[in-house]
Amino acid sequence: MIIRVQDLPLAPVNLEVSEVTASSLRLDWSYPTSSSMSPSFEPNHAVKEYEVKFHLTHESGVFEISGITEQYYTVQHLNYSTEYVFSVRAANFIGKGPWTPWTTATTRGPRTSLVMNFGRKAGQAN
Repeated sequence: MIIRVQDLPLAPVNLEVSEVTASSLRLDWSYPTSSSMSPSFEPNHAVKEYEVKFHLTHESGVFEISGITEQYYTVQHLNYSTEYVFSVRAANFIGKGPWTPWTTATTRGPRTSLVMNFGRKAGQAN
């Protein structure tokens, strides 16, 4: 008889931010493998999904997104020119593992600029 012991998943590693726009950004991460750990380590944690949490750097309200099955996620509907912090964790059938350390990212400036003409009436030429 073979007995397999399953444990909570480990924290993901190498959390990186890319494809930053004014209202979205992409998070990529990886899960520890025997090649990234000691040679005798072989994770048996069967990751079911990942969760992302984030908030504005200087505010306490946290947003959480669950049900992510890939090792990447594009966070959308963010405010432009705003600094956020992000963290990811893995979950399996036993429970939820630890969060990664926070990673900071800032969205880009506004997509368009607004030009305003002061001192002229509508339809008046220069």
